[in-house]
Amino acid sequence: MAEILQKSGEMSYAKAAAGTTISKQTVHNRLMALKEVVKPVEKVREPPEILDVFADEDHVHLTPKGNAIVPLVTITEGMDESNTKRHKTINPFHMAEYGMKTSAFSENVLAVLTERYDLDQVEEIRLHGDGGRWIEGLGSVLPKCKPVMDGYHIEKRIRAFLRLPGASGYARVLRKAIEEGDLKKFQDYCIAICDRQEDKKNREHANEFVYHCTNHWDAITRRKGGQVCGSCTEAQVSHVLSERLSRAPLGWSEQGLRQMTMLRVYIKNGGKLTKEDVRVSIPKETDFTAYQEDGYALYRQYAEKQSSDYLSQHDWSVFEKESFSLSKLDFPYLLLKSLGAPQNVTV
Repeated sequence: MAEILQKSGEMSYAKAAAGTTISKQTVHNRLMALKEVVKPVEKVREPPEILDVFADEDHVHLTPKGNAIVPLVTITEGMDESNTKRHKTINPFHMAEYGMKTSAFSENVLAVLTERYDLDQVEEIRLHGDGGRWIEGLGSVLPKCKPVMDGYHIEKRIRAFLRLPGASGYARVLRKAIEEGDLKKFQDYCIAICDRQEDKKNREHANEFVYHCTNHWDAITRRKGGQVCGSCTEAQVSHVLSERLSRAPLGWSEQGLRQMTMLRVYIKNGGKLTKEDVRVSIPKETDFTAYQEDGYALYRQYAEKQSSDYLSQHDWSVFEKESFSLSKLDFPYLLLKSLGAPQNVTV
């Protein structure tokens, strides 16, 4: 930090080394002047057969008022359970954003996965989450993806449902139906509980629970059936984001939240700031248009390189028409979009 401030002209390195207090305004200015810093991706030579991707979000207060959601994705190679008291993720890589379009963030995640692993050797990508829309959107982009309901969120719903009048007697058989993946029995038990509800709000709550479980049945049974590793989506959010962004009664500007989210993830991924990472002046908000549309520049470069490599492997002359260019909507982009997530293709 001292070297960064020295270059910015805020104070001398000697004063910083001597322990001179740095003002809050100085820290704010350097944060806002921070360049785009993301951790480069290193190729894993021998990818595992199964990848576990944990997705959740932090809820942050904005200033002067309002709230914001900061999505977080942690890419791992499973869980190390050698220590029975404390499991930990294997080779985690974090990605988070604020102010980026959801589609851009999903494409950034796919680009990092493709850059880091040979996905042809990966048999399955398990996406752990609470079933939120942006997480489902991410799942539609990832190849070989199987959704897994986060244990904390589904257990919270089940316990709330079983607190309804007359529901406690069905607890054992209801849980057994989930563990065995028997949707019909599960629905029958839920209907019996719903019929016991005289209060309108309780009936609405019961119906919402059944609707949610039916729509996410496969993801829930993978979790409750013991087919997957333990879930740690809440823990990742707490460790990576909440510890700095939301645990204390803080309020953030949109620009400050975007920059701190980027910085926090960069440091957690093992990155180290240097004085070259700080601009001389604070950029205007309009300078972040590319970030909003395409995501981080480095990860967009990965995506463009992967698109070029993928297209060059096959003869696409049968599809050739008169060339055209409409900004981002060029031929390779439209073709890859029509094909969807990378898959094995025989031409």
